[in-house]
Amino acid sequence: MVKLKVYAEAFFQVAAEKNKIDQFQKEADFVISTLKSDKDLRDLLVHPEVTETKKYDLFRGLFAQKIDADFLRFFELIISKKREAFILGILEVFIDMVLEHKNMAKAKVMTPIPLSENQQEAIKQRLKTLLQKDIILEIHLEPDLVSGFKIITGGNIIDAGGKKAIENMKNHMRNANYPEKEVADGT
Repeated sequence: MVKLKVYAEAFFQVAAEKNKIDQFQKEADFVISTLKSDKDLRDLLVHPEVTETKKYDLFRGLFAQKIDADFLRFFELIISKKREAFILGILEVFIDMVLEHKNMAKAKVMTPIPLSENQQEAIKQRLKTLLQKDIILEIHLEPDLVSGFKIITGGNIIDAGGKKAIENMKNHMRNANYPEKEVADGT
């Protein structure tokens, strides 16, 4: 199994040594969004018949004018190690490291309806108090949630959805020790 963190840590060290953490963070966000939005590009990167040289050329052609030369060399290292299938994961772990370095955290908020600016700010402030970090919210509309919301941050899940509340109530009722007579009589 490829240890994404090993590559991300090495890349983070280069960024820190060259005093380019902020720059590499922006460039990593750009590369991530480019790769996520282009399935054909991702497929080409992992295709076994595409040579290393062609993959290098592809990256240079796409990113040479948009990312730092050290960042481009990082891609070449990943390709030379046959880890191109893990580029997205490595860059996402790198972004998490940058946020940790800046005492920040991402929070993915799933909600059935759009949240107002005031609601978003209230969630940010509550999470900031809880986590002792500045928060970056990512709002995702999830119509399957009955009500409430679900928050995922740093591997933790806060589920304040109506569906979860109903499940909890059912489980509580199943596990309660109600006397048989009371249940049968409805009292």
